[in-house]
Amino acid sequence: MKDQFKLSKLLPMLPDDMQMRVRELVGEDAEYRRKGVITKIEETLDDEYAIIQYVSTRDVDRDKEILDPDGALLDEFRLAPQVLWGHNWVEPPIAKDEWIESDGIGIKAKTIYAFEEYDFAATIYKLRRGGFQNTSSVGFVPMEWVDRDTENWKETVAALKDKWEVKPSYFKDTQRIYTKWLLLEHSDVSVASNVNALTLQKSVTVPAEYRAKLGLPTEPEVEEEPAPTPRTVERVARIVRPVPIVQPIARPVEERRIVQEILARAQGKV
Repeated sequence: MKDQFKLSKLLPMLPDDMQMRVRELVGEDAEYRRKGVITKIEETLDDEYAIIQYVSTRDVDRDKEILDPDGALLDEFRLAPQVLWGHNWVEPPIAKDEWIESDGIGIKAKTIYAFEEYDFAATIYKLRRGGFQNTSSVGFVPMEWVDRDTENWKETVAALKDKWEVKPSYFKDTQRIYTKWLLLEHSDVSVASNVNALTLQKSVTVPAEYRAKLGLPTEPEVEEEPAPTPRTVERVARIVRPVPIVQPIARPVEERRIVQEILARAQGKV
């Protein structure tokens, strides 16, 4: 999947209101980019088929870049807050965001899946619920950024270091910081470039007949965990190592196997 191309290729697929606002803000010659995150799941069960998750964080990603959460423009996305699979604008959305906001750690959203309306969305939700599918990606337009060795680099790093209460080493591998960016969409995907976003809560009530076929408890327990603090994310960021490039190649194959197994269970074939 290409992660960088001209925005003009995407504009015709956007809702009319969003097209107009994007043209006003950045024009058609702007660049569109994608950044992914791996989410870590802490589960809470209820009746919404919903996930509270970070779709982007301030951590250094595999491209050695940072998206400043406070620099995100979210109003245009809120005009059409559909969540896609694999950044595919042609296929129906698999979910929608009830709300999305920046909290300084990242861009956090409550995502509700079309569990009863769309079989594929239900499958993706089940994979997320089981911890097999745990990756999200944002599609955005860069508006302002600072590169290493430019005149504003030290000033920008100093300001973010104080705001985020992190050590200077937090930025040692960073080559670019996006200080202002326009969020156009976010998707569930197979492979991500940012590995530190956290799914805070996840919720579902699977109908009884499906729970029996899937071998799930008939009365699921409820678990809640507090949201991570900035220092929690900082500790995670320091221990992350780049994943070898060969690793993601096998994931789509494994994911298809998991999807097939879940569908077989749901249909009573196994």
